[in-house]
Amino acid sequence: MPDASSPEAESPPAEVQRSTNQLVFRNTLLLVGAKVLALPISVISTAIVARYLGPTTYSNIYLATTFVGFATLFVAFGQTGALPALVAVERPRAGEFLGTALVWRIASGVVVYAGLALGCWVLGYGAVFQQALALVFAATLITFLAGAGLETIRGFERTDVDALVNVGTPLLTAAITIPAVLLGGRLLSVLGITVLVAVVAVAGVFKMLGPVGVGPLRFTTPTLKTLLHKGYPFLFFSAAIALQPVVDAAFLSRLAPNEVVGWHAAAEKLIGLVVFPASALITALYPVLCRLYAEDPKAFSETTRSTLQTCLLLTVPVALSLGLFAEVGVMVFGEAGYAPVVDNLRVFAVYMFLVYISMPLGSAVLAAGKTRAWSLVQASCVIISVILDPLLIPWFQSRLGNGGLGLCSSRVASEVFMVSAGIWLLPPGVLRVGMLKQVAAAIAAGLAMSLVAWALRAFGPFVAAPPALAAYAVVLWLTGGLDQGQRQFLKSIASRRRR
Repeated sequence: MPDASSPEAESPPAEVQRSTNQLVFRNTLLLVGAKVLALPISVISTAIVARYLGPTTYSNIYLATTFVGFATLFVAFGQTGALPALVAVERPRAGEFLGTALVWRIASGVVVYAGLALGCWVLGYGAVFQQALALVFAATLITFLAGAGLETIRGFERTDVDALVNVGTPLLTAAITIPAVLLGGRLLSVLGITVLVAVVAVAGVFKMLGPVGVGPLRFTTPTLKTLLHKGYPFLFFSAAIALQPVVDAAFLSRLAPNEVVGWHAAAEKLIGLVVFPASALITALYPVLCRLYAEDPKAFSETTRSTLQTCLLLTVPVALSLGLFAEVGVMVFGEAGYAPVVDNLRVFAVYMFLVYISMPLGSAVLAAGKTRAWSLVQASCVIISVILDPLLIPWFQSRLGNGGLGLCSSRVASEVFMVSAGIWLLPPGVLRVGMLKQVAAAIAAGLAMSLVAWALRAFGPFVAAPPALAAYAVVLWLTGGLDQGQRQFLKSIASRRRR
């Protein structure tokens, strides 16, 4: 029996679990809060760029960003997942891990860009696209250097620096981009600004390494081997994730007009803004799950279950808002050039519901060491796209004039498979029958939200949305959709705000 001074006496399991949940929620709130602060500026900046460039020119940014996103996976080489996990376990070696990761990213970046530019030239992409590709790659590579620093800091289970970067980067980008575009700047000017902002972000992140506790940077060959060994399963997983948008973009650019690609690019941009709460939650959660799976399997199961319940409560209003009020996003980009995006967003609403579930499932599966199995699941989604894209894009293009709806439908099919596989691969003991109560409560609250939105539809989305969301929250509370821990957490936030 432990004495009064032992760790077991001071930190009973319930208290430890509560502390873990609070750490995850605190880190998540920092990231979500940062995104909320930067979101209006980011949306305005993107909308102005898209309006002035037009769907056809804007499609160059989408295609270049998609291709670069896949190619630079071989620059990161899975270190986005491996680096914070290694630092979380061996923090005194953080400087060694980071220094080695930086050397690898710079050296491999040169080789990867040469191969990417050559491949696009062989495929027949023109000079304007090649210029856009060069600038997008440069900005992405520099961002990856800043990302290495953020991943290292994340290994200390801190997200405050992430939050600062998430706020500062879009603010600085908007502050320079909006005047430049209004004064006549075009595609290359916009992309050049992203390179400049990436340089500033690197400087800011590296200034914070010392205060966080990262030691002197250094490179060692054994550490590089460790990073590559730990990273290659994440590389396969990340490659499978990034390959699907590449396949989608390639098919769409060949089977539909450029303006359709621009419409899909706008929809993807809006989806990226909507998915950030789940992304923030997973960013904060993953290092914690890695530690818990190694140290306390019971706490791992409880934390995963709590996160899944939270994501379920988030995804219902997010998905419904995307479907019910899709015209709000189109207003931002301009109805004259982007009106068909409404249909893309409504199909994406189903996709978004599934994404909020598959993301925490994937984090738990990866933290449990099933990286290869989850990589195969993600690779299967690429196969689904290869099969469905060439069938659905021409079908929707010929009948509705918007082949992008084919991609949206293909994504929904892939995500259904992801959620099913994630549930199958979860370690035993995570899911419980008691979770069905929250599922029922979320469904009831979602129905109430839909009814209120339908009743007020004549007044427009800006009038209908607030009471619809309020109806969701009230019904969720009354039906017991929030468990005791979630209620206490919300009450603690409210009491802090009052103080």
